[in-house]
Amino acid sequence: MSIKDTYKTVKDKVLKYNLFPNYPPTTDEHDLKTELISTRCYLFIFVLSLILLLLYGTVLPRTKTVIVQLPTQEQYIHLYERHSQTLICLCSLIAVPFGKLITQFTPVYHEVCSSQFVHDEWIIYLNSEPP
Repeated sequence: MSIKDTYKTVKDKVLKYNLFPNYPPTTDEHDLKTELISTRCYLFIFVLSLILLLLYGTVLPRTKTVIVQLPTQEQYIHLYERHSQTLICLCSLIAVPFGKLITQFTPVYHEVCSSQFVHDEWIIYLNSEPP
């Protein structure tokens, strides 16, 4: 079998390929042509859809997630300037430790809070029965 014969056989099979045959099979020429046209339209639309999906998949921009652990303020500002629409801060950890945030703290109590009338001894004395 030569290449020419193989080409002719493949060509005949492709031209007569029918995805939508009638059951029971028909010998009507018009029905056979309609089935072949339907098969060719279906295959054309199918191949075209695959090509469009392939092109869409290659053109579609891909999203890459980059996680920056404990960014400094300068890093955050730089990232915000470049990616303000997609920047997400999880805020699970603070970048500045609490000890560095508040360095000196000496509480000044109100007069009532430092009074002897709010101590436990005074409250117990008030709730006790007189002698």
